Amino acid sequence: MIILILLDNIKYDLIEPNIANKYAKLIKDEIKKLEYNPQRFSIIDIKAKNYTNIHKLIIKNHIAFYRINDNNKIVNIERILYGASNWQSKI
Repeated sequence: MIILILLDNIKYDLIEPNIANKYAKLIKDEIKKLEYNPQRFSIIDIKAKNYTNIHKLIIKNHIAFYRINDNNKIVNIERILYGASNWQSKI
């Protein structure tokens, strides 16, 4: 869902469907790599309500924020935000 909104913005607002499709593949590939070593990216240092143990994965101009559920061996992508934005205030 998060990826679809981001890609719709690129595809329709910027009118670049080819770029959106390539970016979708890049994002999916980078997130898929978390399957093998989700701990490799740092935990963000922001003291926000309900945002503890959030890791950040930088993907070109965007940052994917995720949590690791060790019990179920699942990585939950919480948000993907534009890296040059004031992402700290959007957490």
